[in-house]
Amino acid sequence: MKILPYFTALAVIVAVTALGKWVLPSYDPSAVAVVYVLSVVLAGLLWGQGPAVLAAVGSIVAFDYFFVPPTGTLAIGRQSFVITSVALFLVALAVGNVTGRLADHVRALREREAETLALYEFTRSLAPARGITEISKTALRQIEYSFHVRGSIALLDAGRGSPGILATP
Repeated sequence: MKILPYFTALAVIVAVTALGKWVLPSYDPSAVAVVYVLSVVLAGLLWGQGPAVLAAVGSIVAFDYFFVPPTGTLAIGRQSFVITSVALFLVALAVGNVTGRLADHVRALREREAETLALYEFTRSLAPARGITEISKTALRQIEYSFHVRGSIALLDAGRGSPGILATP
């Protein structure tokens, strides 16, 4: 598990909180809640599900502590802010989860695309090869390129009954 995306997601929540305290102090706290939801979406798209869930939890704690009266506590003074806080958390959690899964899916598709391209290029390079020696050399080049290794291919020579190196770099 990489920890940097989690710290970055929390840094975004800190930045939104600072922005909310500095730029939006005269607005209804619900306006800040919308910005928190956007930050959770951003965390999900850029860093995946885990950081998005952490951003959702961080945003609800920061929202309650800094913007919901009485500020400076996690207590909620008005009934309407209970609904706003619960809605913020549920929406942020759901949207962050969906965007995180989408980002994870896109990463998996890109990896699969790279694998498919490598197989396609390998197949294209094998097409003009004639004979076991050319096929072996082509396969060896592709293996060395794909796995970043050096190697050789040894095949049994049917006429002599002994192995012979047919392909080397």
